[in-house]
Amino acid sequence: MIRRAFIAGAALSIAFGATAGVSRRRRRLEPGMVVIDRHGARVGTVIQTGQVRNGAPAVLLEVNGARIKVPDSKLRLTRDGEEAVISLTRSQIRTSAILNTF
Repeated sequence: MIRRAFIAGAALSIAFGATAGVSRRRRRLEPGMVVIDRHGARVGTVIQTGQVRNGAPAVLLEVNGARIKVPDSKLRLTRDGEEAVISLTRSQIRTSAILNTF
């Protein structure tokens, strides 16, 4: 009986330990986060979150030295939560950086 309790306790600690590791992953966009395109090429860096553009939540990015606001709906986190993937094409990003429109 004691052996079963010990095994069950060990299993619980392993399960909760694994859960604790998952909770440390980033679950939202954060300043300093690298932004990549859907092919994995680095696009820029998140400078600031909580921006507003045309009434919608936006993120300020630095792309090739230019700062652009992008709707946060255009970004999603990678599976490990370490990088953000932007859904815009390379030409849309360049145009937005030049004209600061999107």
